[in-house]
Order: sequence, then structure tokens, then C-alpha cells
Amino acid sequence: MKKIVLVALAAMAFIMGGVINAHQVSEDTEPPHEKLYRIYNPNSGEHLLTPAGWEVLILEKAGWKSEGVAFYIPLTEPPYSGYH
Repeated sequence: MKKIVLVALAAMAFIMGGVINAHQVSEDTEPPHEKLYRIYNPNSGEHLLTPAGWEVLILEKAGWKSEGVAFYIPLTEPPYSGYH
């Protein structure tokens, strides 16, 4: 009788441990994200938000001022550039 109870408890612990571990998320897991850069045009007063680092380099050569990374966005959909 004791063996049956111990086997049942061990089976339950194994099953429950598997279920719990299947739903746990590691603390090291971060959702994918993208940098969003902000650039300022001193001639027009416009700001540009863009995920493209190459665009920042080209606009800096054209006289725009880079303000660095404005923030990070989660990658649920592809980011697009936008003027403000």
C-alpha cells in the first residue's frame, strides 16, 4: 500500500513539475525589440523617427542632427519611419 501511494505521489510530482515548467518563462528571455532613432532638422524644425541606422547617417551628411536612440519598440510588426 505504501509503495502505491509513493508511486502515485512521485507520478503526480513528475506530471505537475512538467506542467509548471512548461509555462514558466526564463528571466533571461526578452521579447525582440528594435531601436528607434530620432533626428532633428535645424532648418525646418522637423523631427524624424526611424529604425534605420543607415538613414541617420545619410541625413547627418545632409545637415540633420542625430539625437540618438529615442526608445526601443517591441517587434510585433515591422517598424516604419515617420516625421513629426
